[in-house]
Amino acid sequence: MERTQTPATGPVGDLFAFSTAVRVGRQVWLSGASGHDHAGQLVGPDQPYEQTRQALTNLKEALESVGASLAVVATMYWTQKRGGI
Repeated sequence: MERTQTPATGPVGDLFAFSTAVRVGRQVWLSGASGHDHAGQLVGPDQPYEQTRQALTNLKEALESVGASLAVVATMYWTQKRGGI
């Protein structure tokens, strides 16, 4: 099976070695989506709605980078890290 991956970019990608999206066959795994923009800045400090919007935008872009879309997402797990990154 063909494997496609999109490495994390920007300041976060410089600090941590992981891929935001990995596709193997018809399955896609995502990781590292947060409320940070491409420059690594937290969007809307103390504004969960704005951070969630940014995280979903980041997920959408990661999916598109491997030829998928939000329309085909079957399961999504959210976790919260206390204290920020």
